[in-house]
Amino acid sequence: MSIENFEGECFVAFTDISGFKKMMKEERIAREKMRIFYSTGYRTLYHNHKVNGLFISDCGILFSRNKDESKYLQLKELLKVIKKINIEMLNNDVMLTTSIAFGEFSMKNNLEFDGIEKNPIYGDAYVNAYTDTNKKNPKLMPGQCRIINYITDNNFEEDDIFSFVQKKGKYYYYYWNVDDKNKIGNFNKEYKNCFNFNFNGMLEALKKYRGENAN
Repeated sequence: MSIENFEGECFVAFTDISGFKKMMKEERIAREKMRIFYSTGYRTLYHNHKVNGLFISDCGILFSRNKDESKYLQLKELLKVIKKINIEMLNNDVMLTTSIAFGEFSMKNNLEFDGIEKNPIYGDAYVNAYTDTNKKNPKLMPGQCRIINYITDNNFEEDDIFSFVQKKGKYYYYYWNVDDKNKIGNFNKEYKNCFNFNFNGMLEALKKYRGENAN
């Protein structure tokens, strides 16, 4: 099912598979991880019509569909989707990096002729989210979800999902993998130590703090 045309201000998330180039050395593994990524994204978005998405290769573009809703509700729905996709991918030993930006976004379905479809994507929100995933300082690490221009609101403090969003430097990070906000400090410390190891260490640190009911 194609995505309906959209134009306006919204939250946009750019997410991709960490270490995909390394996976490509074994075609069977890369193909299987992509299959899981696509099916996970489809199932998650099928049950949440407030967020739309497009998946290409090892990347996904997600955006809050209801531009007339408050920024608070838009971001909340997007974070719920990001958590579900990340948790399921983590259960399949795949880590994602995700960057979220707010701003103008446009996506239009323009059919050129039979067999070829063009889906132009424009807007500062998409450009900023995409660019952020490639920044070197601070580099977005496997499993991390960073919010570039976080919108604060009094309602945020009353909603449990936003208690897992914390400021670090000039950015905000969403700790989707942690089941208890009081464990975020311990997770950050353990995850930082993993920089001296490899992806397997990061993977285990992400899984350790998710709790039994994170699904």
